[in-house]
Amino acid sequence: SSSQNLLGQKQSIEEQKETATTSLAEVKSSQINLTAQHTQRVNAIQKELTSIQNQLIVVRATISNTSDSDALNALRVQEYTLSQGEISLKQGLNKENSNYAINIESLKNEIDLLNAQIENIKKQDSDFADNIETVSGYISISWISYWNMAKILSPIHPGIIVAVLVLLAWRYLSRKNYLP
Repeated sequence: SSSQNLLGQKQSIEEQKETATTSLAEVKSSQINLTAQHTQRVNAIQKELTSIQNQLIVVRATISNTSDSDALNALRVQEYTLSQGEISLKQGLNKENSNYAINIESLKNEIDLLNAQIENIKKQDSDFADNIETVSGYISISWISYWNMAKILSPIHPGIIVAVLVLLAWRYLSRKNYLP
C-alpha cells in the first residue's frame, strides 16, 4: 500500500492566505490614512486660501478708497504679495490633489491585485480539497508460501522451531522405545 502526506501543501496554502489577508488589511488601512491626511491637508490649504482671498478683498477695497500715493503703493505691494500667495496655494492644492490621485490609484491597484491573489488562493484551497476527496493509492497482493508466512509472523525463525520439535519428538519416541 502507499500514501501521500499533503499536510505541507495545506499549510502552505493557509500561510499564503493569511499573508494575503494581512497585506490586504494593511493596504486598506494605508488607503484610509492617505485619504484622511489628504482631507486634512486640503482643508488646511483651503482655510489658508480663504484667509488670503478675504485679505485681498479688504486690500482691494482699501485701494479703491485710498488717494494717498504712498499708501496706495504699500497696498499694491501687499496686494501683489497676497496674489502670489494665492497662486502658490492654488498650485500647492493642485499638486496635493495630483499626488493624492496617483497614490490612491496605486493603492486601489494593489488592493485589486491582493483580492485577485486571495481568490486564487481560495481556488487552490478548493482544488486541494477536491484532491483530498479523490485520494489515489494502491494495494498490491502477491502469493506467499506457508514457510514465508511463518517467517514473517513468527518472532523466532521457523527453522529453529522445527529443529526443537524434531529433537523433542526424537527424545519422546526414544523413551517409548520406538527408536534406538
